[in-house]
This record gives sequence, structure tokens and C-alpha cells, in this order.
Amino acid sequence: YYLCGVVLLRVGFEAMLRPIELLNLRAQDIKIVRARGKVRAVLALTSPKNKRVMGRNQFAVIYDASTILWIEWLIDDMSGNFKLWPSSRPRLISLFQHLLNLCKFDSLGLTLGSLRPGKVSELFLHGCAPDTIKFMGRWKSDAAFSVYMQEAMSTLVWSKLSTAQENSVSTAIEKYRPFLAQPPQV
Repeated sequence: YYLCGVVLLRVGFEAMLRPIELLNLRAQDIKIVRARGKVRAVLALTSPKNKRVMGRNQFAVIYDASTILWIEWLIDDMSGNFKLWPSSRPRLISLFQHLLNLCKFDSLGLTLGSLRPGKVSELFLHGCAPDTIKFMGRWKSDAAFSVYMQEAMSTLVWSKLSTAQENSVSTAIEKYRPFLAQPPQV
């Protein structure tokens, strides 16, 4: 469960997926596209929350090359209809909470639903235009997106890490970067 869970958490973050969209992903819903020296993962979302407004079938794109390598590795030998998360929602929540506890981030109040606003905040802080984020995250109305953006950014402010936690995270990222950048060969 750890490997599937950690890969899916990355996918959920990078694609700005809602928890139900993440839990419903199947191997056949993912297409790795290589063109003009770039690689993308396109995810078909067959039961999105906002299907009445944006359509029954929607898509999300992952641009992060490392996450794409991991998702490609995960689905390599899966049959098409196989769900990427082989268990229940409570088990994925439990895994996520366990990982937060290991990192001593359990006090931040993060949930599976935090992946989406976390990516919104990252994109905005890196200068991505709000209209681009809105399209990538599949928001139809400006009003809904504006409220969401306000909530995401205010949550970012309130979920500060202590200096010791920030140093610990930075050290761990640098230490494990080579192992996290790509999946194992076997």
C-alpha cells in the first residue's frame, strides 16, 4: 500500500485531483504523452465532482517529470481496468495520516483534500496566472475559483511549519532527492 499510496499522493497533488477523483483512477485512465522533448501524463476523469457543469468526462495533466516516471512505473504491468488504489478510502486516509505523523506534520490539519489547494498555492506562488490555474484545476466559475484561491492561500499562511520542521524537511528532501526522483529499475 505504501508504494501505491505515495505515488497516488504525488499524482493527486500534481494533477489537482479531488480525493474521489484520485480514488477512482484506473490504469486505463492514464496516457503518457511524449512529444517535442517533453513528457506529460494525461488523466481521464470519468466521474468528476463538477460533471453537471464541466461535462461527464474531464481531464487533468501532470507536468512534473518525476511524478510521471513514478506513475508510469506503477501502471506498467497493470491491466487497464485495475484501480490504482487497491483498497478503501479510509485506508488511504490512514496511510496519509501515518506519513504525516512520521514527518511530525500531524498538527497541520492536512487531509487528502489538501492536495488540491496545496498545488493551487504552489502554482500561484510560482507566478502562474490565476486563469491558467483555474483551467488546470477545472473550475468553471470565476466566483468559485476566487473563493477557493482565497481559502487555499489563507490555509497556507495558517499552516506554518516551525523553523526546526522546515530545516528537517529541507534536509530530508536533499538527502532523499536521488531516490525520489525516479522509481526503481526493478
